[in-house]
Amino acid sequence: MDYFSNISYLISHIFLMLFIYLFITHRYSKAVTRLICCSSFLLLCATDIIKLNIFPDSDLCYFTVTIFQILVTQSTGILISKKRNSKVLFMGLSASNYTIIGSVSATILYIYGKNSGLALFGNFTIHIVLLFILYKTLRNTWLKQYENEYTTGWWELCLIPVFFYCSFSCIAFFPYTLYDNPQNILGILCMLLTMCVSYIVVLRYIESDSKRKGIYWKTSYSNPISRVWKTNITWWSNLRKNLESSAMTCGITPI
Repeated sequence: MDYFSNISYLISHIFLMLFIYLFITHRYSKAVTRLICCSSFLLLCATDIIKLNIFPDSDLCYFTVTIFQILVTQSTGILISKKRNSKVLFMGLSASNYTIIGSVSATILYIYGKNSGLALFGNFTIHIVLLFILYKTLRNTWLKQYENEYTTGWWELCLIPVFFYCSFSCIAFFPYTLYDNPQNILGILCMLLTMCVSYIVVLRYIESDSKRKGIYWKTSYSNPISRVWKTNITWWSNLRKNLESSAMTCGITPI
């Protein structure tokens, strides 16, 4: 049994469920939500046993189980979410990318340090530090966007975490790992940095865009005078068009 891989995956699953729990507003009570997240965590750990311990050399098993785990993860986010839309899918996909940072870091530490305990400690530390930073800096911004109905185009934005996840998986985990190709470590680190910058830019742009649209709609509909004025303009415009149409029908040229 590969204890290092088993414990590394276990740590990633813990923080994966914790990330989903913290960054998605809940449809159910805290107790029910925690029960769903814990059930998903146990299911992920059980399937890890299949691909890491029972069939460790089967590429087909690894691929099949990984697809199943992705479905479990995304279903968990959608199930516990108050709103079930493309924003929830974006956050669920992003949660998987978040855990990849810790997993890749653990692998790199193990390759260079040859110390599994130190690598696992680094894995845990990176996960918890990164989660703390995201919680303090981006959680409130994200939850505002989550509740905001003005922003569109989230289905397209979901492609960002999808392509990052596929790229990391193909270069660092499957079919060949960083243990097989340690020369890919520099490229992986550059990709991690690119992913972090991409997320920050996208979230800041979305926040700015939604604020602009929010201000527009508030000024358009919250002011009674403005609303009455626009209604009167529309009414007189329609009346004029009707009168001109009637005059043309009677052969009278409108002034």
